[in-house]
Amino acid sequence: MNPNYFEQPENVEKILQAASSQQLDWIMEQLKEFLPENAKLLELGSGAGHDFHLLSKHYQATGSDFSTPLLAACKSRFPQSEFLLLDAIHIDTDLTFDAIYSNKVLPYLGLTELEKSLLRQADVLLPEGIVCHSFWHGEEAEETDGLVKYRYLPDMLAEVFEMNYEVLRCEIYTDAAPDDSILVIARKTD
Repeated sequence: MNPNYFEQPENVEKILQAASSQQLDWIMEQLKEFLPENAKLLELGSGAGHDFHLLSKHYQATGSDFSTPLLAACKSRFPQSEFLLLDAIHIDTDLTFDAIYSNKVLPYLGLTELEKSLLRQADVLLPEGIVCHSFWHGEEAEETDGLVKYRYLPDMLAEVFEMNYEVLRCEIYTDAAPDDSILVIARKTD
């Protein structure tokens, strides 16, 4: 991954102007089936704060991002909320959570990085904690401006998650195009 991509002003502006996921309400309904209201939740990759806005209405949400400009934008938009400077692989915090959430953030990690992230997420989760992550569905990776976006298949994701989690849901859904996305919800196993 190009580590400077999310620091460059033109890329930050694109993210801030981007529309939120068309299926955010649907994702939230899926999450609510497994995570009670007011649970402590960490969002990885808060970006412009579109998801955080909705998450914070239902959960004790803590946002995070690896980009200092995006983090500053979120802190300005949600001054009463907590935001952490974290990368999605190492998740360098001593805090623990009932759930970890991301929406199309982990597809910027290759398979080895994704495995490391999920292992670290298990450390940050409380017993029987929940992860809820969306991915791009497919087999081909895409590169734009040095940033690689990986696509995954449900079987591949289920296999990776099952190393540390019980997969509760691994479902293809439509976001920007028919069947372009996968939602994975899983529970930490001890």
